[in-house]
Amino acid sequence: MVVFVVTIILVIILAGVTVRMVIGDNGIIKKSKETVDEFGRFVGQQQAYIDGKDEELKTGIDPITTENLKKFITEWTVEAGDEITLPLVNDAAYSYNFDVDYGDGTVVHVSSATDENRKHKYKESRTYTVKISGTCECWSFNDIADSKLKITKLNQWGEVGVKIINFNQCSNLGGTIPIPTPNSLKYSNNLSLLFNECSNLTGEIPNNLLYNCNNTGKFYRLFYGCSGLTGSIPEDLFKDCINATNLGAIFFHCTGLTGEIPEDLFKNCSRVSNFQSTFYNCTGLIGEIPEDLFKNCINVEIFNYTFYNCTGLIGNVPDLWNIEKYPNVTEHTQCFRSMSSTNITNYSSIPDGWK
Repeated sequence: MVVFVVTIILVIILAGVTVRMVIGDNGIIKKSKETVDEFGRFVGQQQAYIDGKDEELKTGIDPITTENLKKFITEWTVEAGDEITLPLVNDAAYSYNFDVDYGDGTVVHVSSATDENRKHKYKESRTYTVKISGTCECWSFNDIADSKLKITKLNQWGEVGVKIINFNQCSNLGGTIPIPTPNSLKYSNNLSLLFNECSNLTGEIPNNLLYNCNNTGKFYRLFYGCSGLTGSIPEDLFKDCINATNLGAIFFHCTGLTGEIPEDLFKNCSRVSNFQSTFYNCTGLIGEIPEDLFKNCINVEIFNYTFYNCTGLIGNVPDLWNIEKYPNVTEHTQCFRSMSSTNITNYSSIPDGWK
C-alpha cells in the first residue's frame, strides 16, 4: 500500500494576529520564491509556497489559494442608501462573465455591461470589500463615472482578463498600488488614464507593475497628477512594454517622486512616438538626465514639455534636437522650459524652440 504524506500546518485566522504556516506539496500553495505583501498574499505568482525561511504572515484575510489570487478586489466607502455602479463599458469588443461579491452578503452574476447586477445599493454606511471572480475585460471610470468617488482602494488586481482598465479621476482612491500577478495585465491593450488624477494614492510605484504588458500600446496619463506617490521611478517599469506608442504625461505633476531618472527606463520602447509632458513638473527628480534615455526611441515625434519645470535636474541635457539621432521629431515646444540655466551645463546650446 502506498502512503502519501502531506505536511500542512495551516494558519489560525484571527484579525490582528501574526502567525506562521507551512504547506506541503498537496497544500493550498505550491512552490515559489516570491515574497508576501502586507496582506499576506503572495505577489508575482499564481502558485507559491512559504519556503524554509518560514516567513511571517498577517491574518484576517481569505485563505491564500490560487482561486483567491485571481479575484479582482476593491474597496468602496458609501453612505446608507448609496448605490455603486461597476464601470463596465457596453461594447461588443469586451466580454463579461463574472460573479461579484458586494461585501454585504450579496453575491450575484454579471453577464453583460448592461446587466442590472452591475449596480448595487447598500443599506448601511461603511466601507465594503467588493470581489470579482471570472471575466471582466473592460473596467473604465473614464466611460462610466457614476461611482468614481466611492471607490477608495485597489486591494488586488487579480486575473479577470482585462483589456482596458482605468481608475480615471477616482480622487478618493487611496493606499498603495498592489503588485499584480504575471497574468493580471497580460491581455491589456490600453492602460491610458490608469491612475489619472488619483492624487490620494501613496507609496512607491511597484517595479513590476507593468509585467507582461507586451501587447499594451497606450499609457497616456498613466500616473497623471498622482502627487502622493513617493520613491524613485522603477528602472524596469516599462521593460516588457515593447509595443508602447504613447508615453505622454505618464508622470505629469508627480511631485512626490524623487531620485534620478533611470537610464534604461525606455530601453525597450522603440515604438514610442509621444513623450509630451512625460516628466512635466516632476520637481522632486534630481541628477542628470541620462544621455541615452531615449537612445532606442527612434520613432519619437513629440517632445513638447517633456521636462517642463523639472527644476531639480542638473548637468547636461541630452541633445534631443539632433536630427541624426531623432530624425522624426516634429514637435518640441518648451521641452526644457523653466529648467535653471545655472543648473544646466549646456543650457546655452539648447535651441530656442526647445526652452
